[in-house]
Formats: sequence, structure tokens, C-alpha cells
Amino acid sequence: MYNDLELRNQILSKQITNLKTAIGTRLQDIERWFVMPEKRFLKDKRFAPIDFFPFNSGPAQFFFENNHTHTFDVYGEQLSLVLLPSPIQKDDFAKAYRLSTYQPIPDVIRSCLNKTCIDVRFWQYNEPVESFEAKEAAISYLFQDNTELFYCIYLHGDLDTDYLLMSEDIPLETVSTGFSIRQDKFITFNST
Repeated sequence: MYNDLELRNQILSKQITNLKTAIGTRLQDIERWFVMPEKRFLKDKRFAPIDFFPFNSGPAQFFFENNHTHTFDVYGEQLSLVLLPSPIQKDDFAKAYRLSTYQPIPDVIRSCLNKTCIDVRFWQYNEPVESFEAKEAAISYLFQDNTELFYCIYLHGDLDTDYLLMSEDIPLETVSTGFSIRQDKFITFNST
């Protein structure tokens, strides 16, 4: 477990050097760690089986060429995501699921595998009430074909539940601003 100071140092804006490692490399796989098994996730019928991987809540690991791994988790006190300093190897309470092998998965998400990342961006949540949290609520990978994959909280309207979504699934009004690591500048949502 990490203390508050350690987590503050892992928020996305403080991890630009580490996040930059994905630029120019192919996404090889995504692994999510879930405490809630599929049967329990589907029990209330809010979601379909195809929603288990993108909408269940749990840390996400993005595996890129050259052994670069980005491991993200939720830092609820700051309404933010954090880039953990090392990959998750084992968890006695959660089970790992891989995008490359789990079925069913939305085709649009699975199609991100083996694409080359051309930019890494992080996004701030547009909270209607002024507050002092970091609100770095999303990370996204922009691929060479202009598709963009998000791992996010808050932007989708389901509070701090972490989802894996495509850019077209993010409501524009929930995004305050973004930062493009490739361009080294702040950008608006839907820009390339």
C-alpha cells in the first residue's frame, strides 16, 4: 500500500517521463485486475457480458513493446488516476484478465492491440463545483489511425469507477482540459 505523499507523487502530471515511454511503441496487451468476478458483476443486469472487461472496476496495466508497462489505479482522494511505480504481479484478492485472451470484448477496444501509440495524454475532470483536488481523471493513448483509448474515472458519469473507453464514449462536457505529452502542451478534448 502507498501513503498519501507517495500517491501524490504518482499522479499523471508528475509521471510524464515514464508515460512518454509508450510513444512510438505498439500496445501489446492490457491486463485488468478485478475483485468482482463476472457472475457477480452481471448479477444486477446493469451490464451485458461484453461489458465485464471495460466496465468492471480494477487497476489496469498497459503492456507496450520494449518491456514498458504502465500500471494505473484510482486515487480517490484526488479524483485522479496514478501511475504505480511497478507492475502488479500478484494480488490475493483479485484476478487478472487480459484483453488478448478474454471473451467477449468490444471489437473497437480489442482492435487497439498491436497499434502504435503516437501520443499519451492525460485529462482533467470538469467538476461543476470548485475544489482543490488534482482531478487528473483519465489517461489516453492516441494511436496511428487516430483512435484513442481511455482509462478513466468520473468522465463517464459513474464517479470513481474506472472504465476502459474509446474517445467517442467520453461526454465532451465532462472534460476540462488535457495535456499532450508528445506536443508538450495543454490541449482541448477531441484535438489531435
